[in-house]
Amino acid sequence: MRKFLFTIVLSLLVGLFGNIADAASYKLTDGRTIDGDIVENGSNDAIALIKTGNDTYEKIGWGLFSQDDLKVFKEKYAANKKILEAVEPFIEVSQEERAKVTEVTIKPVPHLTQPAKSSVVGSLVQSGLGIFLLVLIYAANVYAGYEISIFRAQSLPLVVGLAAIPVIGFVSNIIFLSMPTHLHKKSEEDIAFEAQSAETTTFAVPGQEATNAEAAAKAEAASHGGPAAAKDEVYSRGQTTFNKRFFETKFASFFGISRREEDKLKQLVFKTMKGDFIAQRISRISATEVYIQAEREGGGTVETAVQFAEIKEVALRHRA
Repeated sequence: MRKFLFTIVLSLLVGLFGNIADAASYKLTDGRTIDGDIVENGSNDAIALIKTGNDTYEKIGWGLFSQDDLKVFKEKYAANKKILEAVEPFIEVSQEERAKVTEVTIKPVPHLTQPAKSSVVGSLVQSGLGIFLLVLIYAANVYAGYEISIFRAQSLPLVVGLAAIPVIGFVSNIIFLSMPTHLHKKSEEDIAFEAQSAETTTFAVPGQEATNAEAAAKAEAASHGGPAAAKDEVYSRGQTTFNKRFFETKFASFFGISRREEDKLKQLVFKTMKGDFIAQRISRISATEVYIQAEREGGGTVETAVQFAEIKEVALRHRA
């Protein structure tokens, strides 16, 4: 029985001293100080029920507690929604805290990046049509170099070779086209041939009267009672130098698009290393080759290029 009573007394003492040890001191705004513990179940959104002693309670409005006590209540009773909602309206917010709450974080706005500018050639390479146009321009530039080499009598491999180099080819074509036509230096054989041709060759202009020599030949033929006999003219390599001057002086009547009636019965026969060609007219000529309108099997003509170095014989024939 003594042990039971001792235990009860000891428990009361422990509870008393424990409550005193756990009791907190609150400083109110009206100047009072109160010691005790908040009773969570007895507190509401208007008042706090504080146990100040054994069976002694006191009701205190939340607005009477100091700011430090209110902040302690907020942290201590964070799990009690009723006390937390009652305490928060009385807690004053400092300027720094208000600035943090109302601070607006400005995030960088992503800007559209402009694609890098590319060259015209780079843009063309990105599509199939662009590549085709580049190839077409390249081929046209090389062909232009070929024509310029003929027109200006320049070295064909040199002009075409430079034209085949990208970018440089455009500049080289302009340079060669701006240069004067290259004239080959006349050899003594060419000078002698021109002198001989000047003495024996006569030219006839369409629409004008025949020369005195032709008139004399016709008069002689008329006196004999018939046309003068037409003779073929044959020029062979070794005896004749085939060059641009030779064809321009000997066969001037073959350069025109239209020919006189008496010249329509004449034709040029070329014997070359590639074969024989019958030419109706000479379409054009350069420093190294002559272009002829040659007859082909089945009728019609085709333009054929004949190199001077390939010609073995040229004959002027008269059709029957």
